[in-house]
Amino acid sequence: MGNLGLYVKTAKKRSQELRESFLAQGQGAGLDELIAGLSEAERGLFEERAGILELDAGLSRGAAERAALREVLTAGRA
Repeated sequence: MGNLGLYVKTAKKRSQELRESFLAQGQGAGLDELIAGLSEAERGLFEERAGILELDAGLSRGAAERAALREVLTAGRA
């Protein structure tokens, strides 16, 4: 495995660890990293949901982003 393959493997592992930590605890140092790793479609859903939660539900921006990220990461896992 070359350097690129090792980098990709390490990045995927880190992403999975961040997702698991966030979903288990609802927080984490990698929140910005998780958001940055969303696909374009997931990012659109995240931004829309966070805005709705902030404005309509009266949550702080941070709380709205955490709730929206949890929804995006768990979508389709029912």
